[in-house]
Amino acid sequence: MVRQRVAREAARATYDEKLAQLESLMGSVDDFGWREKLGADDDRVRALWMKLRRAWSHG
Repeated sequence: MVRQRVAREAARATYDEKLAQLESLMGSVDDFGWREKLGADDDRVRALWMKLRRAWSHG
């Protein structure tokens, strides 16, 4: 039931509401101790982004 309700609320949320939620969550990075973990993902995410950009530009 919880999963269904969360899915319904997410489907109804505007982009502005979703961005505000993301901003709030990212503002809590240090509170949750996520800064180091997020930093560790930077290289992996950058590599994936570059792969996607190369594929898109050749498509």
